[in-house]
Amino acid sequence: MIRNWTHIAPADPLASAAFRTARGWGDDDIVVLHAGNMGAKQGLENVIEAARMAGDHQRRVRFVLLGDGNQRARLRDQAVGIAALEFLPPVPEREFPAALGAADVLLVNERPGVAQMAVPSKLTSYFTSGVPVLAATDATGFTAHEVAASGAGICVPAGRPELLLREAVRLGTDQAVARRLAEAGRRYVASTLSEGTALDRYEEWVRDLAGARRVRMGEGHR
Repeated sequence: MIRNWTHIAPADPLASAAFRTARGWGDDDIVVLHAGNMGAKQGLENVIEAARMAGDHQRRVRFVLLGDGNQRARLRDQAVGIAALEFLPPVPEREFPAALGAADVLLVNERPGVAQMAVPSKLTSYFTSGVPVLAATDATGFTAHEVAASGAGICVPAGRPELLLREAVRLGTDQAVARRLAEAGRRYVASTLSEGTALDRYEEWVRDLAGARRVRMGEGHR
């Protein structure tokens, strides 16, 4: 396996603080941010239901869906009247690290049954941000495997909004756990997702291919 390397710079704390203030997110709010595509694969109805539960139980949790996609309009219609849910349009690339760093928890949400399709590309950016990751996904899928390998977050089963809310609150209030996960994410980026590491693995792969070809050619001349 050769992973794509991340191209997102680490979040600047001052820029993230300014981003958070500009959007009216209070210091006591637990901001759970999902950044990226809003399509069928993401199953974001799960997040809407978790936000509804947060309001019903008067939790200081704000779920934020940042981005666009073919399900965005439908999701907005479903979310009417839910105060704990906010939609943001895509931000310019230069602001994206600040947006990630402004959150308390970064969310990956997948529809049940789709976790074997691909690893979400947003994870590389999430791990760089210095913010813990919460993944609502199938336990046997690629996303759960990558989160476990990084040590940067925790997983809950897909389609379980009550567990999503519970773990979002835990990550948003337990600073020691959040800090440990965030630091693990940055270490994983340095050791596994950096450009240098990826290029080294490409070089190793090419050398292995060349070596295997020489062996086959040698056997053919016997």
